[in-house]
Amino acid sequence: MTDGRDSSSAYAEGWRLISGGILTERAWHTLDRLRATPATPAQILIGKAVPYGAVLLAQQAAIIGYGVLVLGLTVPRVDLLALVGLTWAATLLAAGAALSTVVRSHGELSAVTDLGGLFLTVLGGAIVPLALMPPWLHDLAPASPGYWALTGLRAALSGDTTATLRCVGVLAAVAAALSGFAGWRIARGWGRNRLL
Repeated sequence: MTDGRDSSSAYAEGWRLISGGILTERAWHTLDRLRATPATPAQILIGKAVPYGAVLLAQQAAIIGYGVLVLGLTVPRVDLLALVGLTWAATLLAAGAALSTVVRSHGELSAVTDLGGLFLTVLGGAIVPLALMPPWLHDLAPASPGYWALTGLRAALSGDTTATLRCVGVLAAVAAALSGFAGWRIARGWGRNRLL
């Protein structure tokens, strides 16, 4: 995630990866059959998230690897960078899972992921630096998980442990809240007429 295009792409792809799969299973009613098994909603979500999480982590590793090998990016603390990457991936997957439990069609999902990803990327300061934004928009930036991911990545790349862990904590809290909502929705179920 070296610039805004990467961040916007990460939002859209992170959300789209898991949410498209869960929404398709809702449409085919296979998620209803999966809910009838002894698996808990948390186990279902983890089972869905692991392969998609591997894809997101591979994308992040490729971007950082390119930066190191081609652009001369220095990484003073790989552990901090990995921690931010893991929590960012978890946050994106949790957001996608939560989103897939409330949208009613793939068209609606596409609109929300594209527009929502772009909005949160801009709000987080990944496309336009926060210093160039109007003060009222600058004050809203921390409402975007992208702000915390970007701030965490910058802190990790500068070796600032305290700032990195603060950002990781915020991202982990957002991921936990969104995962809890997705699990609650999956456990609760939905009527068959909930999809368009």
